[in-house]
Amino acid sequence: MAHAHSHEGENYYLDQLCTIGVCGALGGVAIMMYVQGMLQYILVKQFHLWVLLGGIALLVLVLVRAVALWFSAGRVSHAHNHNHDHDHAHHHHDHGHDHDHGDHQHEHEHCHEHGDCGHDHDHNDHGHSHAFSPWRYAVMLLPIMLFLLNMPNAGFSNDYLAKQLRGDQFADASVVQLERKGNGVMGLYFSELSSWAQSERTRREYQGFVGKLKGQFYPTNVERVFTLVRFKMICCATDAVPAKVMMVLANDKQSLASIKDLAWVEVEGQIQFRERPDQKGVFIPVLQVASLDDIRPVDPDPSPFIQ
Repeated sequence: MAHAHSHEGENYYLDQLCTIGVCGALGGVAIMMYVQGMLQYILVKQFHLWVLLGGIALLVLVLVRAVALWFSAGRVSHAHNHNHDHDHAHHHHDHGHDHDHGDHQHEHEHCHEHGDCGHDHDHNDHGHSHAFSPWRYAVMLLPIMLFLLNMPNAGFSNDYLAKQLRGDQFADASVVQLERKGNGVMGLYFSELSSWAQSERTRREYQGFVGKLKGQFYPTNVERVFTLVRFKMICCATDAVPAKVMMVLANDKQSLASIKDLAWVEVEGQIQFRERPDQKGVFIPVLQVASLDDIRPVDPDPSPFIQ
């Protein structure tokens, strides 16, 4: 009879154990993604610490819940043993009570039939039955499965980022001979090249200098023209937008076919600013590269994103 009135049957405890296990695994995955540097492919750096703290907090809650469930199971087990002993003693009728056992047995059976004692309700209406539903954990298991498949990773990010490279902005792709300024080679950044292109003063100031820029190679449908790209992430990978600089290979006897898509390279070339043919007065930065020797493979940055 004790089992019939318990809210904490076998299904309940199975459900609780599965929840504890999945939540513990999620907390562990969050911590491991932070430790292994996998967060760089999906989140900006300022959120990485929060993911770590969230994973630690989840593990603490899992530990607290596991301890509470342990004591709860112990209390239920104790109550079950007590009720069993009570029922066993109840069958001894030699108590000295002057009553008819048949009448007493009738009342006892009657009062345990719910609905016949004025309690018109069903156990199921009060959640007494805890059906185990494994499908509840399918969504929670998804990030765990992806982590076990080593995702996200650099290759996964490249596949996603390649889809973002649409609508390349082209200016005049011809070879333009300009007098070189200076003797050194400037280190360049995507953001400053873009800003220089917006002002006539800075275009005149920097055009003709030779600079070098590091990024990922991406071909175009124009021969000897490619883009060097980095991806700017504001919050997470889904809002990443490409920052691109147009590159023109001046040597028409050389081909770019040997360079793999999204390979990390450092390119040295002359800084030029060219007007877009479809938008009058809009200029974009261009590096004119003398030969393939000025396109050198380099180690990739730890993260494909700039912020």
